[in-house]
Amino acid sequence: MIIKDTENFKKAIDQLATIVEEGNLHISVSGINVIALDKTNIVFLKVLFPDSVIENSLEPIAVGLNFQEFNRIIAKVGNDESINLIIHETEIELKTEGNYSRSYFLPIIEVKDPSIDFKLDKYQISISEKGQVLRDIFRSATTVATTVTFKAAERLDIIAEGIQGRFVTNMTTEKEVSPFSVRYSTLQLYNLIKNAGDEITVKLGNNSPLYGKYKIGEISVEFMLAHMLI
Repeated sequence: MIIKDTENFKKAIDQLATIVEEGNLHISVSGINVIALDKTNIVFLKVLFPDSVIENSLEPIAVGLNFQEFNRIIAKVGNDESINLIIHETEIELKTEGNYSRSYFLPIIEVKDPSIDFKLDKYQISISEKGQVLRDIFRSATTVATTVTFKAAERLDIIAEGIQGRFVTNMTTEKEVSPFSVRYSTLQLYNLIKNAGDEITVKLGNNSPLYGKYKIGEISVEFMLAHMLI
């Protein structure tokens, strides 16, 4: 199974490893699909590596991995090196070719897939923004507070307030909605989009998990982050 885009494959694995410890690679001729839930059960991730990124001729198979260990190894691979993933009976081999050839072996583990329904019709607000802008907003919010509150009405106010001070910014929404407020972890929000590409779609609703979607190159990432009590 040849990885065609080493740089973005590494970024996507790093994005997974930042949030979840382990999960299954669902491998097929159409690519790799990952569905994972963090240990605290507040973040749900779906990552799709399409066949434009993965060249595979294997029969469909699910391979359980520790993503944090996988990321620790793959971080050592140069962006100009090729990666070949080889599935053995009890191990997955990560073989790289660059100035020299080397192989890393990780044990295949048993992981249960989570099941969550993405019901996107219940959301009242949808915004699309540049990844760098949202990263800057959430990074700024973390300097004063551990949580950030979204207050929606004729516009969307984003407020972080703590003993270190207060941070406020706002965004224009597509339409005016009935006022509501939802709160999330600033660190989780930043970590969830740290490797996002040019544009991120975010959906918000009253008492609803925050939904986000973006791409890393051709790799698609979707997530849900549970809201906190206000």
